[in-house]
Amino acid sequence: MDPEVQKALKELQVIQQNTAARMQMADAQKYQKRTELRKVVLTAQEMEALPSDVTVYNAVGKMFVVSDKEAILDDLETQAKDCDVTIKKIEEAQKHMKTSLKQSEDNIREMLIQRHKKG
Repeated sequence: MDPEVQKALKELQVIQQNTAARMQMADAQKYQKRTELRKVVLTAQEMEALPSDVTVYNAVGKMFVVSDKEAILDDLETQAKDCDVTIKKIEEAQKHMKTSLKQSEDNIREMLIQRHKKG
């Protein structure tokens, strides 16, 4: 096999391994954010069911502080939006990784076809 082809195949293998590792890490991050989003949504649903005159507490470090129900709901809404944005960014990054990997494979395939035509 041509040394140039061997080098290209090794580079493709490295790219595939790196991409697979990054995809696994992105999947783990996405799972973590989806779990966090579920917790936030469930907490918000439970908070909304509470009467408006009930005393609510917000965790600040190791202590709990009396807080306004609306303030906590606003905070939960912000957290949910942040989770959604992060999940979308991770999915966009995964899409880009897949496209990049496919492009590398296509380049190698095209190089092999051209080598085969010359040889």
